[in-house]
Amino acid sequence: MFRLTNSPRSAGGTCAAMAKTVRIPMSMSDSSGTQHMIEVPQPVTLQGIKEAAGKKFKDFRPKKGLAYHSFTGEELTEDLVTSLFSGVGTAGVVLCMKTWKGAAKLKASAAAGYRSPLPCEGASQLQRAAIMLQECEVLLVLVGAGMGVDSGLSTFRAKDGSYTKEEYMDLARHQSFREDIEKAWRWHGAMLETFRQTPPHAGYGKLLELCRRADFFVCTSNIDGAFLRAGFPPERLFEAHGSVHMWQCCDPKCNRAHPPWPAQATMELPQCRHCEDYARPNVAFFDDDLGSNARTFNPKYIEPQRARFHRWLASLAGRQVCVLEIGCGSSEHSLRMRWTENSWCCMSGEWKIPRLACPLVRLDPGEAEEVEEGHLGNLVHLLLGARDALEQLSVELGGATRADAVE
Repeated sequence: MFRLTNSPRSAGGTCAAMAKTVRIPMSMSDSSGTQHMIEVPQPVTLQGIKEAAGKKFKDFRPKKGLAYHSFTGEELTEDLVTSLFSGVGTAGVVLCMKTWKGAAKLKASAAAGYRSPLPCEGASQLQRAAIMLQECEVLLVLVGAGMGVDSGLSTFRAKDGSYTKEEYMDLARHQSFREDIEKAWRWHGAMLETFRQTPPHAGYGKLLELCRRADFFVCTSNIDGAFLRAGFPPERLFEAHGSVHMWQCCDPKCNRAHPPWPAQATMELPQCRHCEDYARPNVAFFDDDLGSNARTFNPKYIEPQRARFHRWLASLAGRQVCVLEIGCGSSEHSLRMRWTENSWCCMSGEWKIPRLACPLVRLDPGEAEEVEEGHLGNLVHLLLGARDALEQLSVELGGATRADAVE
């Protein structure tokens, strides 16, 4: 991966100015992946890379060209260089060049998590996923409803992203609490009780072990509270859609003055603890903050989580990043990542996740997504449920954690 040097940051934590140089690891394709750092001036250009390689390796012949993908040997073009080295969110590349002996095939990798692309050749999908996860220093975990399936929870969605329960579409609305409060709470109360009685499956524990290998953050659209129950540190969690275990007032004016509070055990219709109105779950409904429902979702519970998450995202530049995507489905509003313009981009802009040129490990039993040929080295899709996949990865990784990992 590349590292920015002399890169001052603004008070907000993002890069205030581009660094003068970029340090790029260059791996020798005929020497077991041994890496050497080359210093390339900003902005990075193809010619700049060739000149820096020429200074580092006096026998390097730029006319032999460079490639950027370890499996295809695809030519590294000026456009690709511009794309790979632009933006704070771009994690970087590891180049692998043909040496002057000409004995090995020209190779390179746009997968920033590899210290060397070579061990992935001939490896199984599970082994490749383990290599990506083992070699990263930063792990972004994106989790959708598929994570809870092995606990017996419903995803409420079909494979194509459409909703499978008409009740969910109707009752996951703020307006349903205004139209028929008793009907709304019968459904949401039953959901809360289901989540309370459903323990996190064993995969959560395996995921926590895996996360502790690196500087990690979990961003989830799930509202079941399972990550906190499984022991994940709150400061490393962004519950982007809120939590059923928190309640808020139905009145936007009251919400502006008061934060959500822990859900209570009651046989009566839940009341706001601050006024005479009714309470509702502190989760993002379909019609929240739309039209006449302005400010109906109380963000005070998730705002500190979101702020920590965005500060963490701002720290990714120049670090070895890997994305672990679990059960995110295919909805346009999900956390699922798509490969476009030589980087990973979140399908929904609401999450404010920057583009990332890095390895991605996807755990989802659904059909494998077609990825443009030439970029498959950045993706491993394990067609398994979350629990099975995480247990197999734990075995492959040996269960050990890095000494310098986050506790």
